[in-house]
Amino acid sequence: MIEADQLVLKLLGRQAVSTEHICAGKNSKVYRVECAGGERYAVKFYMHCTSDGCSRLEKEWSALDFLNKAGVEVVPKPLAFDLGAQGAIYSFLEGSRISTSSDRNISEITGFLAQLKKLSACDEAGEVSFAAEACFSPADLVKNLDNRYRLLAKLPCSGDLFREMHEFLEKKYLKELGKSIDSARGQIRESEWNSLLPLKYRTLSPSDFGYHNALRGPHGKLYFLDFEYFGWDDPVKTVSDFLLHPAMNLEESEIISFYKGMLDIFGEDEQFEVRFKMFLPLFRLKWCLILLNEFFSETASRRRFASGTGKTDFSLRSAQLLKAEKFINRDKEIFRVLFP
Repeated sequence: MIEADQLVLKLLGRQAVSTEHICAGKNSKVYRVECAGGERYAVKFYMHCTSDGCSRLEKEWSALDFLNKAGVEVVPKPLAFDLGAQGAIYSFLEGSRISTSSDRNISEITGFLAQLKKLSACDEAGEVSFAAEACFSPADLVKNLDNRYRLLAKLPCSGDLFREMHEFLEKKYLKELGKSIDSARGQIRESEWNSLLPLKYRTLSPSDFGYHNALRGPHGKLYFLDFEYFGWDDPVKTVSDFLLHPAMNLEESEIISFYKGMLDIFGEDEQFEVRFKMFLPLFRLKWCLILLNEFFSETASRRRFASGTGKTDFSLRSAQLLKAEKFINRDKEIFRVLFP
């Protein structure tokens, strides 16, 4: 495999003087490369496609190319890529991870999503593809859940940990799934179950979005990273994923502020809150299944590739199963905050 400094030399003709592996992301390896002239680059190597078959490299490159051409200044600039090496070079954004809660964080995040909504109306946005696993109807979401569940259910019960995983699916997940589907069906007419969200209510979305993919720059500006899943989606999915993402640990005030901000941005959609109340419990279950992806050999290998650590498959899977078990009630916690 080509190294980060070699890729910079090959694509940019610059000689690296230092290379640092940044342990960020679960599906890629990212390096900070500094060159003799003081230039700094982020070099990213991707592993495999997204769950719906899209190239992570091509998806992110296209997203950042579109955003930069549209004048968005808070994302990396795409500089060069090599499909054969599954590597790309971006501008390096200096900054630190968000470690404290603040209204400012939420304000800048909602501001960025408002900017994406505005860009959704431009002609060039029509060339952007769907976000990874985009969801435009209740039937879409339930089908996605069914596909993910079936793959996990096919895994053998080899060892205590796998048996515990199957027991969680059969005794907790399926019970919650049945209740959530019944509740969702009770909130809309049967004819609406397969109805697609009208184009005018869709938005461009980062899809995987939260504090874990943001940096506070040295001059105070908030930068946004990782656009491997970018594309058109239902804004309710964007909101749900932000509130539910396991990497997030939002204060109650942040949950309320973010949700109110989203209502302001997407207020012309009269069914926004109806869909949110209907979809959040289902998206919560999707995240439970995503947390169990480590039980697939390929996913565990991808995590080791990205992290560069020596964690065993057993330790990764055990930790993820515990997270999934704790996550099963996350939707109820969010509803309690938003609709007391």
